[in-house]
Amino acid sequence: MMEFNYPVISNNYITENYHSGVYCYEAAPTIRNNIISGNTGFFSGGICCYSNSSPVITGNTITGNRAEDSGGIGCDSGSSVTVSNCIIWGNIADANDIQISVIYDKYLPSSTSLTISYSDIEYGQNAIYLGDPNYCTLNWGLGNISKEPLFATRGFWDESDFWAEGNYHILPGSPCIDTGDPDYIADSDDFDIDGNVRIVGDQMDIGADEYIIGEYADLNNDGITNLGDFAILATYWLENEPSVDIAPPDGDGVIDIQDLMEFIWHWLDQANRDSCKRRSKSTAVLE
Repeated sequence: MMEFNYPVISNNYITENYHSGVYCYEAAPTIRNNIISGNTGFFSGGICCYSNSSPVITGNTITGNRAEDSGGIGCDSGSSVTVSNCIIWGNIADANDIQISVIYDKYLPSSTSLTISYSDIEYGQNAIYLGDPNYCTLNWGLGNISKEPLFATRGFWDESDFWAEGNYHILPGSPCIDTGDPDYIADSDDFDIDGNVRIVGDQMDIGADEYIIGEYADLNNDGITNLGDFAILATYWLENEPSVDIAPPDGDGVIDIQDLMEFIWHWLDQANRDSCKRRSKSTAVLE
């Protein structure tokens, strides 16, 4: 919970929490470059903005979250929420496809607003629930799309109601590549979820991942993904070798078919690069 403060929450995997992934109460955080997935909540699963909060939410991938009212982002009770360059996809609200809700508290009636631009929202504007128009405002900006983002693998809730994490790197051909805000200016500490600089290409990518061809799977660090790297993967097949465990994002303790599929994708789509940056899960930065 963030109260009466202005933190920066960046470059985190925020997952499997039970009172929203991020809960804002009378706060004005900057939430950027995070993967927010597999969280649950009452009002909102991914990000809950309550009681006059005014977060800036940019460059995030918000997916697979569940709640009663809105799976992805909930705006309530006088909050003023700004969203840009985000993938909001595959979130689950009870019995509907609502990704975002904009509502107000009848006991504390004050205006709630959402401004959203250059984001990929499943079902588009139809997936945004807008409450009483006397109190709730949606500012639908430029650049929003509703196209399958093409994740490497999508997370899912299994039959036992456990969250199975996905791989949210965007694949070649993703509509999120080079379609973020063309006027976005990255500062010196603005990196994607993998630590890559923003921006690569013509303009910022939508979501937490800045697409780079063949970034991973260079297991011998020679600048190219090839048979030499495949030989390393084969050597450690069904063993636990962290340096070769490239899938899922934080590894699963065994070199198996997930790692092979990840390797094949990078091999087919590889390009020369200076180094191989590994995935990481970092701690939230509060400033």
